[in-house]
Amino acid sequence: MNIEQGLFKFDFTDCHAILGVALDADSKQIRKRYLKIARKLHPDSLGGATAEEKQQASELLSKMVNPAYEKLTQDKAATEYKIVLKMQGEKLKQQANSLPLESDSAKALVKTSNVEAAYSSSLKSLADAQYQSLADVLSVTGQISELNMAYLARTA
Repeated sequence: MNIEQGLFKFDFTDCHAILGVALDADSKQIRKRYLKIARKLHPDSLGGATAEEKQQASELLSKMVNPAYEKLTQDKAATEYKIVLKMQGEKLKQQANSLPLESDSAKALVKTSNVEAAYSSSLKSLADAQYQSLADVLSVTGQISELNMAYLARTA
């Protein structure tokens, strides 16, 4: 499960992208989104899925989603994560004009004047699609991370 896009390119696990929540999401929003994803990836929710798909969903949940949720909800880990994220944002701001952007939403975010609205709306549409298809999870998560990267570069 390798993502080579957005903040993941900088050897940084983008927990917000994995959960499809905004960088400023509060604990209530994070928990609500986590429960929604966990329900979707739970084997009992995957009625018509093959054994391979159930295995893939289980791995996504245990190796990506659960650790991301824990990191964002445990005080000490969340504090450390936010500090690293802030430092990452400051680095990105200096190289804002040369960011390696592939997704349309991230490219648009870098150019728009209304950063908050563009970020919010792009994030919502990507998050809605993120766990619809197991085949697309990593790709969409990468796009969200790229959106987060562009957002940090604009707002750090």
